[in-house]
Amino acid sequence: MLILLFGLNHLSAQLNEIKSTVTAFSLQTENGRLQTKQTLSTLPLNFSGKNTAAEISVDAKGKFLYVSNRGDNSIGLFTINSEDGILTNSQTTVTNNP
Repeated sequence: MLILLFGLNHLSAQLNEIKSTVTAFSLQTENGRLQTKQTLSTLPLNFSGKNTAAEISVDAKGKFLYVSNRGDNSIGLFTINSEDGILTNSQTTVTNNP
């Protein structure tokens, strides 16, 4: 399943649950189309098991994007660049909730 999110700070993002990735887009105002900027894994580099991404959310100020992972049992935190909407993978927190 794909989840599309429109947020503040030029952010349009898509969560791909099966691939455990988040894709950031830019909006082309001349034609209304979304153009892919980047695709990042929602998982830490050392994870090798089965996983599906579950939820995507942006904080109220539009500074952070959160993604939950089923399998890794973690929350991925991405910083949103306020100038261009580019995401930076900042932190992964294990929830210890199998």
